Amino acid sequence: MPLTHIHLSTQYTHGERAQISRILQDVLITSFDVPKYDCFQLFHRYQKDDWVIDSNYLSAGRTERFILFEITAGKPRSYELQQNFMQQLAAHLAQNLAIAPSDVMVVIHYNRAQDWSFASGKLFKLEDIQ
Repeated sequence: MPLTHIHLSTQYTHGERAQISRILQDVLITSFDVPKYDCFQLFHRYQKDDWVIDSNYLSAGRTERFILFEITAGKPRSYELQQNFMQQLAAHLAQNLAIAPSDVMVVIHYNRAQDWSFASGKLFKLEDIQ
C-alpha cells in the first residue's frame, strides 16, 4: 500500500508524467510486492529555481530531468527487494523515457498498516484485503 510523491521539474509533459506513473506502478507490482490496483501517486512539479539539489552528491550527475520518488510503504521490504525495485525503476525509466539512472532518486519510508485509513475514517486491517 505505497503512497508515492513524485517530485520533478515542470519540463515533463502530461504524456511523460503518465508514462512515469505507469512505469512506477508496473515496477511496484512486479518488484515491490504491491497488489495490482493499489495505486496512489502524487506529482509535484517544480520550476528550476524552486528546489536546491546537489547535482553530484552520490550521483554521476543530475540534470533538469531529475526525479525524486518518495514512497511511504506500509510493510518493510528486504534489502534485496528494495535494491531490485530501485534498479528496475531506473532501468525502465531509462529505456522508455531516456531518463538517466543518475537522475533517479528513491527514498522509502515505512510505517505500520494501522497508520493508514483508506476511507471513512476506518483504520486499515490486513483482513480488509484478504
